[in-house]
Amino acid sequence: MAMKDQGHGNHWKTVLGDESIVAKLHKIVQDSEVPSKKRIEVDFGTGMEEKDVFTLMCWTDECLVSFMTILVENNGFNELVSAYPFARCGTLFKGKIIDVEIWNNNIEAVVTMEFGKGRDISFFATDYHINKEKYQVGAYCEVRLAAFAYECEVLNTQDLLIPLGDDEAKNFLVELEKNIGNEFGEDTAKKKHGKRQ
Repeated sequence: MAMKDQGHGNHWKTVLGDESIVAKLHKIVQDSEVPSKKRIEVDFGTGMEEKDVFTLMCWTDECLVSFMTILVENNGFNELVSAYPFARCGTLFKGKIIDVEIWNNNIEAVVTMEFGKGRDISFFATDYHINKEKYQVGAYCEVRLAAFAYECEVLNTQDLLIPLGDDEAKNFLVELEKNIGNEFGEDTAKKKHGKRQ
């Protein structure tokens, strides 16, 4: 597992627009619950030290976006390590973890998971600091993935077609059903195609 110097992109703009991040973050911290406190080795640039890491969760009613804030107790103060919005819903992926790129703070990570032969996906694990034992190379697990769009535009549907031969299309659908599931997938498939034999 490699340690990486990394940072978040401007995903706050997708949920805040032109609203001030500082003002919003103050309110988020005030409105948050603290579902997790763990003792974790962290690095503030002076080497690894064991510290108390607090996870703050702010659940919103108006949309499916929530906010996570990570604080670390350091010399009597709670220092903000990271804060980001995340989606509360997503598609369930089942697969094998093939790589974990731990960020230099040892609290955040990008995980790469293989979910079918020759298919893998990398994602920022919002719960890495809480569930480090889950994200081990070689382990099999389930994760629910979602993303925010920075820009969207309607494309001509012709641009979205992927031509597949009959057998190729059937094999693709079989692999999808085996390796990807979500709360709508199975029921929708049964309604459209009848019960599986």
